Amino acid sequence: EPGDYELQFAIGPADGAPEFEQLLSARVYPLVRFMPGLSLYTREKQAELVLMLNEMPAAEVLQARLSGEVLGGTRTVDVTGMETVVPIELQDVADGAHEVQCALVADGETLAQGEATIRKAPPKPNEVKIDYRSRGLIVDGKPFFPFGFYIHRGRYFDQDDPQFVLGLEGAFGFNMICVYQNFDFSFRSEVRPIVNDFLDRADATGFRMHYDVRNMTDQEASEELAGQIEEDVIAHRDDPALLCWYLSDEPAGRGNPPERYIAHNRQMKQLDPWHPTTMVFCVPSKAHEYADGMDILMVDPYPVDHSPLTRVADTVDVVRDAT
Repeated sequence: EPGDYELQFAIGPADGAPEFEQLLSARVYPLVRFMPGLSLYTREKQAELVLMLNEMPAAEVLQARLSGEVLGGTRTVDVTGMETVVPIELQDVADGAHEVQCALVADGETLAQGEATIRKAPPKPNEVKIDYRSRGLIVDGKPFFPFGFYIHRGRYFDQDDPQFVLGLEGAFGFNMICVYQNFDFSFRSEVRPIVNDFLDRADATGFRMHYDVRNMTDQEASEELAGQIEEDVIAHRDDPALLCWYLSDEPAGRGNPPERYIAHNRQMKQLDPWHPTTMVFCVPSKAHEYADGMDILMVDPYPVDHSPLTRVADTVDVVRDAT
């Protein structure tokens, strides 16, 4: 079965104590990844289900057996390469989430099983999608590489000219900004007109906002909190500058449970299926535990002045492998 395992390695006489012992770690990867081509389908006439093999099984006949209402029943597809793409017509598919089950079958024996969710929603001008095959973003119908920064300055929107930074940094080609909003909900509501003006200016200067809701989503779910989240999401989900929703900064490092974010992410997706949710991790080995609580996973190893710059790539590799 896929997962992480520990192996005890020992050398010594069969009838005596070991002369050498070592604990080894091993990871078994899933044989197949089964996923939609995009995180969301709106204008597309077809969806894609993608099967990606980590290795090609030795078999005379290798097939994928798919089932789900969106398919109109059961479908069997021959698997002849490392990647197999199955088109699904969307003309008669209702908006919402549609589950598809997949079994990888070699010579009649089931080798692996999985599930994918096809999500469909009405088109929206500011929609943002994830291309799951490249793991890139699609904004305005084109690939988008976020190149930006965050501002951690208390009650940022309380200053005289919060828009100044957009003109200052926009000149250097930045296209994303994240303003940390570490303040209570009453202040968030109070400065909403200022935030709306900021987002309008961001759109005019080519910025997309990585919108911070951490001060709410780091809390345990409650009816009152759900109402606050709903109010903030509805207020900003149609903003042209909105890129994604920032749910948490280093939740594993602070001991916050994954279930908290899974619940909040479910609400966010119900309110706004058009924009991804994100979290950042300083403990990459724990990131997979939170996978159902977000769409985009980030890491913050901060290597400058104490470790090689390659630590960034190494950390990304860790979370890619784990998720």
